[in-house]
Amino acid sequence: SKYNVVNPDVICDTYGADALRLFEMFLGPLEQAKPWKTAGISGVYSFLKKLWKLYQVDENGQVNLSEDVASKEAMKTLHKTIKKVDEDIAKNANTTVSEANSIHFANPIIPGAGREPKVVGAMFGMKEGVVSEPIAGETGVFVVKVIAKKEAPELPNYATYSNKLQSQFATRVNYQVFESLKNSVEITDNRARFY
Repeated sequence: SKYNVVNPDVICDTYGADALRLFEMFLGPLEQAKPWKTAGISGVYSFLKKLWKLYQVDENGQVNLSEDVASKEAMKTLHKTIKKVDEDIAKNANTTVSEANSIHFANPIIPGAGREPKVVGAMFGMKEGVVSEPIAGETGVFVVKVIAKKEAPELPNYATYSNKLQSQFATRVNYQVFESLKNSVEITDNRARFY
């Protein structure tokens, strides 16, 4: 390389992540190469500051944030925008946005993607309606939004399941110990010398 790399962490520390994202979008389609001029980001940063003041700072210079619930119309617009952004990102990445139903912790398979235990585990740790950070799975990178979650019913006694898991793990442990010993020991086959 020609050592002409711009470190995004420095840009984020100086101008903020929103300014960096907006600047990259102003340059053109994200999947195409573009000439980079760091001086242009200061204009985007100034634009965002003015926009923030316009909508969030009152005439006394105080930040005006509301704890009120957003209106139905505002939420509808927000969800339309999120859906459009999701579709545009998927289109630019040459992929699709899919919905997966009936995913169980015991069987970490995502329809159309295959076995993804790390992604399924992350999904079970999320709250409904929250969009995840990108998760590196076995077959790709996933961004997940949990739409609905159904908790498992409480059982009066878990002994049956506990015994089943213990017997499965005991078998697996015996096999893994044998494989570890086999792989860690250096044994030479000298049988040919004796026969």
